[in-house]
Amino acid sequence: MSWFRRHLNWALILVWVGCILSLNLGVLVMDVSILPWLCGLCVVVVYFTAGWVLRQKGRSLWWLALLGLGLVVALFLEGARETNGGDA
Repeated sequence: MSWFRRHLNWALILVWVGCILSLNLGVLVMDVSILPWLCGLCVVVVYFTAGWVLRQKGRSLWWLALLGLGLVVALFLEGARETNGGDA
């Protein structure tokens, strides 16, 4: 049995940390125009890893919808901010 199968939660956390570090490193080393592609790649990797973890735990893959719902809610909350013409 591999370490990743014995420690499913840690495997998911390591993928999250790896994505965050790669995004930070990508911004520092590469051109900023690569950031959207790198973010998209990280989202796909996290979704696949979360799906693998859920499958190993015997849970339904519908729980992945909560992860996507959180991203959509965050986008709507960011767009709802109103600013007036004066100083903030």
